[in-house]
Amino acid sequence: MLQRWLDISNETHGVTWCALDAPLFEYGDRHANISMGWGGQGNWVTKLEPSSTIYSWVTNNHWHTNFPLTQDGPVTFRYRILPHEEYDVAKANRFGLEQSQPLVYVTADKDPCVQPLLAIDNPKVYPTILKSLDKDRVLIVRLRSLSDGEENVKLLFPHKNSKRISLCRPGEVNSEKIDEELVMKPYGQVTLKLEFKKIKEGRNFEC
Repeated sequence: MLQRWLDISNETHGVTWCALDAPLFEYGDRHANISMGWGGQGNWVTKLEPSSTIYSWVTNNHWHTNFPLTQDGPVTFRYRILPHEEYDVAKANRFGLEQSQPLVYVTADKDPCVQPLLAIDNPKVYPTILKSLDKDRVLIVRLRSLSDGEENVKLLFPHKNSKRISLCRPGEVNSEKIDEELVMKPYGQVTLKLEFKKIKEGRNFEC
């Protein structure tokens, strides 16, 4: 199951690939229609060798139960490909996010705010959730690391309006107060509750 992107690369170059409408894929060969030995197609695959061949599983028509052999009407499948030099997980992830969640534009009669409410100083760590609570000036932020090693992260507040940063337990309950710096475990996630001071009138911010 493809979440947003996959990457095929060697030491010097490669491509990042996104399938916006078909999250299922196989690589190396097509094995999904093997049926536990019956039908003369062999046993289920127990190991996948590295391969640069990708099969996008767009429909299930060739499966022999529960699906018709044909599906009527035109169907659109969108793909995005980004050639690159040496593999960079942060750039690949950003490309995948940009394709799956493109920016929504709106008209405005004022200059947009150029300073974000929150910034992160490490490109290998990114927010997966940013939501407000019923309480005024309180946000829940979930960070995820793309790195296979520990990563130091510093939260930056351009408006200087941070009041309290707390780790969250399940259920988004406060755990312990922390400062702006934390260490992310390899491929780890952490949920934070951010409380802000009131911003002076005339100073808007964007999340």
